[in-house]
This record gives sequence, structure tokens and C-alpha cells, in this order.
Amino acid sequence: MKQADNSNAAMLAAIRAMVGQLAEGRERDALAAVLDGEEPPKPDTLRQEVLSGAEAARVLGVTPRTVQMLAKSGTIQRAVLPGRVRGFGYTRASVEAVARGGAA
Repeated sequence: MKQADNSNAAMLAAIRAMVGQLAEGRERDALAAVLDGEEPPKPDTLRQEVLSGAEAARVLGVTPRTVQMLAKSGTIQRAVLPGRVRGFGYTRASVEAVARGGAA
């Protein structure tokens, strides 16, 4: 039984290492929480962290095309919308940082 516990611990350590390399930000934190036996964040909580192009444009007071150009230049960060394969948005933190007059 002791050997099985060691094997499980080694497997979890390997999975944590992969998560650290493959995931970023909230995704990494959510995966780490699941590995620790905690509840993953609710999808609507993750959704609040990502703004659509139209939402980002409203916050910044610009057009959606300007938001796209800001993302292309790296001024704001793009993020995949939860539950979507091709859809993307912009991180709330980067949009709010630009709205406050700073860079993300």
C-alpha cells in the first residue's frame, strides 16, 4: 500500500509539472486547485475575467477594431472565452490597466 501511495504522489508531481509548463494564469490555478482536491472555479467566475471585443471596446471607449489592433500590438492580452473553441476575448486585467492609462 505504501508503494501505491508513493506512485500516486510521483504521478501527481509529474502532472503538476506539466500543468505548470502548459497552462497559464487562471487556467493553471484552476488545474492546481483540482489536483489539490479543491473545487474548480465556476465557469461564470472565469467568464468575468475575459471580456468580449465589444465589452473591451465599451470599457476603453474605442471601436472593436481598435481593440483588435491593441491586442495585435500586445497592449492588451487576448484570452480564449470559456466554453468556446474558436472564440476569444481580452483579459479584464489588461483592458482595465489600459483604461487606467497604463500598459497591461
